[in-house]
Amino acid sequence: MIKRALFGLAAMLVVPLCAAQARPRDDVMAGLYRCSGLDSDRQWLDCYYGAAQPARTALGLVPALPGQVRLAQSSPAGSLAPPSEVRSRVIAGAGTCYDKPADRDWLDCYYRAAQPMREQLGLSAPVSQSVKPAPAIASFGMSRPVDDTPANQILSRMTAYSFDAHRIFTVTLANGQVWRQIESDTDAARWKKAPASYLVTVRRGMSGSFILTVRDEPHSFRVRRIS
Repeated sequence: MIKRALFGLAAMLVVPLCAAQARPRDDVMAGLYRCSGLDSDRQWLDCYYGAAQPARTALGLVPALPGQVRLAQSSPAGSLAPPSEVRSRVIAGAGTCYDKPADRDWLDCYYRAAQPMREQLGLSAPVSQSVKPAPAIASFGMSRPVDDTPANQILSRMTAYSFDAHRIFTVTLANGQVWRQIESDTDAARWKKAPASYLVTVRRGMSGSFILTVRDEPHSFRVRRIS
């Protein structure tokens, strides 16, 4: 009965969200649902870690291991059978992480929730998997220090945005970067929803410029990094 109740809770948590304010953690939990079709607990744990990739991307962290990401993306859809006792404990533990307001804290909690499975498999407690920022992200777009990263673009959720009197915007991303629209850019953003609703890509343009776009929106904006 307990396992079935936990399975029902997990299913509600991981249903893909259609609301505009879906966050990276929602994408992670939706991806985790696919892992339930795996028979091997070791594979399930790798899939659990691979499912965290949307949150890692939004925070500008080093990607999860390629094999884990592939497993999370290619796993069969979960069956209707209730999960094992230990998987139920992990999923229920991950569900309690939703009280963490910051995505970074949520991700740390998500990783800690996997400890019962690690113990069952005889694995040592891991070094925190979320603390290391991606080297290719840290100085992306910076003039000082010099931008010497090989990255061609970054992907992150907004955490804040504002407009000045001329509708020039400044956005803060979940990876800590702050970008401002170039004054000569003629396009005007019309954002009205919560910042976390917007998934931002900043890519390199011509002659050292940078272009900001928002997923599912047609406009592109020329920006410069200010922090």
